[in-house]
Amino acid sequence: MKKSLLLFSTAAALMATSVESSAQTVIYDKFTTPIYRRASNQRFSNYKNIYYRVQVDSNTIFSMVDKKFLGDQASRNNVLKVFNESMQEELKKSSLNPATDAQPDLIVDCNLTGFSSKESINSATGLNTGAAFKKDYEVEGAYRTTVRNMSGKVYYDKSITLSSKRAIPDGEKVTGAFNAFIIGSPSFYTGTAYSNYRVLMNVIKEKITDHQEEVVNRYVEKTISLPYIYRASKKYPELTVIDSMNNALVKELKLKNATDYAQLIQPYEAAYLQLLQKSFPENYERRPINAATYCSLVFLYYLSYDKDKMQTALDSLYNYSSKALGMRGDYNAAKLFKDELEAYFASVNVPKYRVGEREGEQAQVTQTVTNTTTTSTSTPQATTTVSLAAVRPAVQGSWIELSNGDTIRGRYVPMKGMGSVISFNMSTVLTFESNGEAKNYKLSEVKSFAKNGRLYVVYKYKKPTGPGKKELAFEVLYSSDKIKVVKENFEEHPSNQVLFIRPGEADLLNPDKGFVSDRSKTLRQYMQDSPAVLKKLDEKVYDFEKEESLVQVAIDYTNSK
Repeated sequence: MKKSLLLFSTAAALMATSVESSAQTVIYDKFTTPIYRRASNQRFSNYKNIYYRVQVDSNTIFSMVDKKFLGDQASRNNVLKVFNESMQEELKKSSLNPATDAQPDLIVDCNLTGFSSKESINSATGLNTGAAFKKDYEVEGAYRTTVRNMSGKVYYDKSITLSSKRAIPDGEKVTGAFNAFIIGSPSFYTGTAYSNYRVLMNVIKEKITDHQEEVVNRYVEKTISLPYIYRASKKYPELTVIDSMNNALVKELKLKNATDYAQLIQPYEAAYLQLLQKSFPENYERRPINAATYCSLVFLYYLSYDKDKMQTALDSLYNYSSKALGMRGDYNAAKLFKDELEAYFASVNVPKYRVGEREGEQAQVTQTVTNTTTTSTSTPQATTTVSLAAVRPAVQGSWIELSNGDTIRGRYVPMKGMGSVISFNMSTVLTFESNGEAKNYKLSEVKSFAKNGRLYVVYKYKKPTGPGKKELAFEVLYSSDKIKVVKENFEEHPSNQVLFIRPGEADLLNPDKGFVSDRSKTLRQYMQDSPAVLKKLDEKVYDFEKEESLVQVAIDYTNSK
């Protein structure tokens, strides 16, 4: 399944369609190409053969099947068997499961229940709201992902509520033996039953693709938008080089000759840096030229995982990016590349899951991976030795403390609440069972809770890529009467950010407002009342690639006060 990486937002697209009369105009050209990406969650980097097992509840399957095929139990069992075979065939065709019989080392169970979809009709016009050659569908259901190794160790178990609208291309069809059972005229791909089957397969493939981007280092087919100068060949011949480099770069990426792009990008980087220094005629305006150039550099550094150079290019792009509708479209869209890199670097040095490990075994600590595309002359950082297991708050059993002061002891129910249950309105729900009765609690009703020996607290927080503040659950890594360190790792797509909060403060402090290099500056401002911490920051004692070091900062802060 193709994933889209657009280097412009709606505002940037509006700018691109209106040609400026007195200056060069930056517009964007779309390219589809394979790009090698490292998994955003490097804990799973030891696993190479991942197999996805999909299970859909029988009621959903039978709702799409002509009744004449459901006469007795044997017939119904045959329908389920053919459905599962067709599902695996579809995943192989989409390269989401290995086509060979290689022994998997990681199993991902994908369970879809209560699924339904219907064509979305605009109440005012009576028409489908999808674009040309696409239809919009409203989707409902529950989706659960369980990840385990071949020894049976479960790494996580997450459930989400599906409640959304999606556009499905008319040409996206599903073939296979199961089509023969579908109500209506499956040979002509008509009828609501086949539409439901088609949308169901689209949802499953999308969820598996999202999961693969999290745990698999691989080539990903992406649609990218690269900038160039409008009508450069006729009016600004010196600027045709931007368009030429776009085509040359995409041509090289399509060859799939590299998984490390550090060398591949070097000639393009040199050409763009030279373009920034070039003198142009008086009728050329630097702002759009520099905006296009820095946009291209951001993409190059995204390819090579060079976070420091990317930050420098982003800072410059911000200065040259045009504003439309109150937004810096080029900058805001390019910043999404940084968000993806941050997820990777946040996990690259954490303990790795070992192939074949069993419950209770410690995760494997692998060698630190550094940014290989830049050379640093700074003093090497000392390694902190604090153990998170030693400083985490000790909690017993499972319980939930409500905002009204009530405490309910019982059993945390992962089937409905592991990670989170996220509906279309972004409400997050926690499920606890007490006295044999399971009940859902919105996080807005919850103050704290405990599960699996871990303590979680609820704060309102705006994630860097989120729409606004909302209640989120944070695991407590360390707590003293002076400061608390928490980690945002409970939601379905957690940021894994480590944050600080002190008594009396209303907002969590994110020390990673920029890349790792910004943390020292942020913490200096936050902990200016602790000379001991400031001294260690000056000496570069803390290794900010490791969350243990961020906890050590809080411990040093506590001990120095």
